[in-house]
Amino acid sequence: MPCSTPTIQEESPAQAVQARRLELILAGVLPQSENNRFNTELAARAEELIAACMSGKGFQYTAKNPRSLVDTTTSTDFSSLTYAQSNGFGISSWPIFEPSHENDAYEASLVGERMQKYNSALSSCADSSGVRAAKEFGVKKGNSDYTRIDGMILSDPRYQSAGSTWAECAKSGGFSYPSRISLIAGLRKEHQALMKRISSQVISGKEVSQSELEVRAKSDAGYQEFNRKEIAAAVATFPCSQAADKVYQDLFKEFIGPEALAEAGVPIVEPHSNATSG
Repeated sequence: MPCSTPTIQEESPAQAVQARRLELILAGVLPQSENNRFNTELAARAEELIAACMSGKGFQYTAKNPRSLVDTTTSTDFSSLTYAQSNGFGISSWPIFEPSHENDAYEASLVGERMQKYNSALSSCADSSGVRAAKEFGVKKGNSDYTRIDGMILSDPRYQSAGSTWAECAKSGGFSYPSRISLIAGLRKEHQALMKRISSQVISGKEVSQSELEVRAKSDAGYQEFNRKEIAAAVATFPCSQAADKVYQDLFKEFIGPEALAEAGVPIVEPHSNATSG
């Protein structure tokens, strides 16, 4: 019997809506609250699918609270001065998750081979459910569409002019970097070296846990100094970034078009005549 050619599944209207939503979140056109909502809903859907998958394999599993998986407190928010004053760019912030004990009792009742099979099933279900949830939420298309327009904006003279204005503004604030991306990259490199030093320290030959590492980092003089430096950089360059981000978002709206914005429920406002001034 000849093999049949697999049917290419078209994107559903629901997936298209989610993909557009993600695209606008990545561009900063939608607020940080929408970013938190999207990630929380995505995690909740994945957990729902995991629970169904585990049931099909003969195991109990209660979907976890999505906020035990998604940090909506310290995730980076470039649009908020309050965030910058407390967390800088989010580099040295520690994620905050709500506790999750939904499956503790059941997992404690499993022993030996049964526990091994449970862990194997959970790993498999988590992988397949994550892929399915991401597909339902249009993650691949949303990222792809965002990347395409982002490339157009980065090569646009209007945004390049805004970038030059950002660099001048940041320099006047004491930070000589060509862009926010390069500033953050420099800080990340410094933070990685710092955390490598702190994490390499051991107690009685045992590696420290994540919670222990956080405690030790926060009490480390070098870490404290870096945190102050990061916050100072984020606050000093905040007005510079707000101006550049405004130009970026206006261009994104222009390139994506009014119809797409209307479908996503984004108010359509004519760009200011001086939008390229930064």
